[in-house]
Amino acid sequence: MKTEVSQFTISTRTPPTIEITPDIGAVYIRFSTHPVARTQDASTRTTDIHMDIDAKGRLVGIEALGMENITLSKIEKILHRLPLSNRDIDLRKSRIETPTLVTV
Repeated sequence: MKTEVSQFTISTRTPPTIEITPDIGAVYIRFSTHPVARTQDASTRTTDIHMDIDAKGRLVGIEALGMENITLSKIEKILHRLPLSNRDIDLRKSRIETPTLVTV
């Protein structure tokens, strides 16, 4: 029995914001600021991937954990493996952020 996979839509043409935390191998690709209604697991054998979806089925963001040597090329490969209805995203125009980790 074959499981049907939903296609998710990126509802903006604006390049995403990419938050990279290299110390822990984490990336969050933010496409919108809509509230997250649910999260879908899209993990691979080597990377934990979670897709945040809003109430209308639009992609809010993608979290990838367990990445080493994070590059735009590796992020693009993740995007191309996911069930997205539109993949014409130019990550070179994205805003890159590196959050500051707070230690106690």
